[in-house]
Amino acid sequence: MASKEKKHKSVYLGDPKLLARVREYIDINGARKTVSEIAEDLQLQYRDYTRKKKGAFRKSVEKAYSMMHIKQEGDGLTILEKEYLKKKTKKTIDKSNDSDSEKSFSSDNEEYMIYE
Repeated sequence: MASKEKKHKSVYLGDPKLLARVREYIDINGARKTVSEIAEDLQLQYRDYTRKKKGAFRKSVEKAYSMMHIKQEGDGLTILEKEYLKKKTKKTIDKSNDSDSEKSFSSDNEEYMIYE
């Protein structure tokens, strides 16, 4: 029986230049525009895109836009690695603080009870 979980799909863009052009457009014009506005402006700016249907081209721009945000945020594994390193450094700091308290412990004190 086939699994119903979503598989990670690789995104295919028909135009290899589209991602770079969307990134350049956002760098120049800012991220305040919608995907539809970006698609329309790119169709006006580049002759290659004037031949494409608006709906299909808008979907391609939307894919490129989402890919760009995923790359900016970083790979999920990279994010997990950063969180792990933060936890690890925190634990080592805590351990060093614990070792300081162990140094102040004196076994010569008779008030301490030995537990076994």
